[in-house]
Amino acid sequence: MRALPPERRSGLRWVWSLGGLKWRELAARVYREANQDDVLGHAAQLSYYFLFALFPLLIVLSTLLGYFFASEGDLYSRLMAYLQRVMPGPAFEVMRGAIRDLTSGASGTKLSLGLLVAIWSASAGLNALIKGLNLAYDVRELRPWYRRRWVALNMTLALAVLVTSALIMLVWGDNIGSWLAARWSLGEWFRLGWSLAQWALVIGFVLLALNLLYVFGPNLREHRFVAFLPGSIVALALWLLASVGFKAYLEHFGSYAKTYGSLGAIIALLIWLYLTALAILIGGEVNSEVRKAAASAGAPEAQTPIEGPD
Repeated sequence: MRALPPERRSGLRWVWSLGGLKWRELAARVYREANQDDVLGHAAQLSYYFLFALFPLLIVLSTLLGYFFASEGDLYSRLMAYLQRVMPGPAFEVMRGAIRDLTSGASGTKLSLGLLVAIWSASAGLNALIKGLNLAYDVRELRPWYRRRWVALNMTLALAVLVTSALIMLVWGDNIGSWLAARWSLGEWFRLGWSLAQWALVIGFVLLALNLLYVFGPNLREHRFVAFLPGSIVALALWLLASVGFKAYLEHFGSYAKTYGSLGAIIALLIWLYLTALAILIGGEVNSEVRKAAASAGAPEAQTPIEGPD
């Protein structure tokens, strides 16, 4: 295997060493920059766009479920079980109810129309995310609006493929492993290894999706995937912690139904989407601060201008 050139090895070192920062120093810098960039306000804006895109996406998902899961009740139940583990209870009930209502009238027309609306709505959300990531990286948006929208549309399609791949591994992973074991006469050791590889692939798909956001979303000069991994890992960890924590809060302490009545479930869903947007933006702040620290320490690859050309 050919060795990496010295400058590439240097680039890898500053990424994995967090630019020479300790975790406490990095957290302090991210907290300060997040306040200056109004990350909380931009996360609120993004949560609205995410909510706007969610139900068109549900039309597509429900139509596909109607086509492919009509005779696979067990697979449908497993998909719902996975979603229930992550999503807060009221938010999950809203989604499950919408899917149940929409799947009763699945049709090709609904799929086509829902797909177009979902892609456009999601790209609008990603366009807003691009603005938030530009603030996180301290760069100006020099691209014309049509180029930004083109980037957002391509990112939407790429994210859809990656999220679908992750769901396929969650729902059909055991079936795929059983087929491979039977096809190649593999033993129990393969089944154990596959169960671990299955979750590694799911996490890999999610990290790759986050990396796509950080690499191609903001107006950056360089597109090096490895340079954005720290923020992707932090964003995924924060999203999991926030989702599990919010879910536990609603189960033990929350009383949204008593306070807001029938709107309680929608409010819970909106808060969950807000936490999702917040995790993504904080991940961008992490990447930005790691690069700044590396540039201050003299890392060669961090010295190049970060802002992309007009």
